[in-house]
Amino acid sequence: MPIDISGHILQGLEQRLKREIPFLVTAPLHGEYFEMPEMAYKLSDRPNVVLFLGANIGQQHPRSFLRAYDDRDGITAKCNLNLLARMNRELEANFELDKFEHYQNYDQGTAACKSYLVSLRDQTVNVARHQISFLQDESIFMEVSQNHTLKEAEELACSSRFKQINTFLDTKAWFANVVMESNLGH
Repeated sequence: MPIDISGHILQGLEQRLKREIPFLVTAPLHGEYFEMPEMAYKLSDRPNVVLFLGANIGQQHPRSFLRAYDDRDGITAKCNLNLLARMNRELEANFELDKFEHYQNYDQGTAACKSYLVSLRDQTVNVARHQISFLQDESIFMEVSQNHTLKEAEELACSSRFKQINTFLDTKAWFANVVMESNLGH
């Protein structure tokens, strides 16, 4: 039961899994990670195991975490600008991508890295037949990449009626894949 907030990502994943592992039965869950484990309980009386991916779990230094999302190759910037390009294609928008610049901010208090696109000049953009005006230096909030501690991952498991059964760390202990299982005794 893959979980994601993007229905498009889930649809692509389901199609790929059907191609690569035809005998695998999937039930994608579209929604927030904190809500969907409860849905998994309702959909299956079989034992549940969760592999929690998609967030950084570890004790990274703020500068390292920020550099990962404000990288020299501009990968995060390209991903965020691609969202504007998709809006151009799919929502009849007319964003001029070169009129926006990627900006990254790390919030030490929440351990979150936040991405923005900043307008480089005053401009008006059409999106789905609506006009949106941007002032120079006005930003569009694009995403948040959350850093969690191993203790927070354990608390998430407990609050979702799972127990953490294994953790796989990288060599620097900056990232972890956490395996959880249902503690309801289905």
